[in-house]
Amino acid sequence: MAASVTTTATTLEGQVFECVQKLQLAEQAITTEPIPNNVTIAPDVDNLSVTLTVTLPMTFAVGTGGKMEITPTAYV
Repeated sequence: MAASVTTTATTLEGQVFECVQKLQLAEQAITTEPIPNNVTIAPDVDNLSVTLTVTLPMTFAVGTGGKMEITPTAYV
């Protein structure tokens, strides 16, 4: 189980940004090869916005009654 993330932001947008920052820091702390590069934070100063891109590994399986089951795979 992953450790919880405590945020200080008072808006949902700020909390999402802080969570993505924490994920990026955890990813950068990995020292074994191959080092993943699944998190990108791209600020746009001109438009006062930021683009957050996160690619998470998943496994897909067919469950009961043909229902698709998607499960995240730990990588950090």
